Amino acid sequence: MDAGAVVSASTCGPCLGGHMGPLASGEKCVSITNRNFIGRMGHVESQVFLANPAVASAIKGYIATPDEIK
Repeated sequence: MDAGAVVSASTCGPCLGGHMGPLASGEKCVSITNRNFIGRMGHVESQVFLANPAVASAIKGYIATPDEIK
């Protein structure tokens, strides 16, 4: 939370515009979804990064690898 991240439940949120809604321009998302084409989860200027669930990026404040989390 200090890094400005929001952790969401594993749901069909941004893809359907449900729960917390689709991503806005400039927003970033780390997801375990199986695809991330432009506009898939919201605005075409949002960014979606696919990652393994073990990646605890919110702890670091950037997209971190599991090796970086100690």
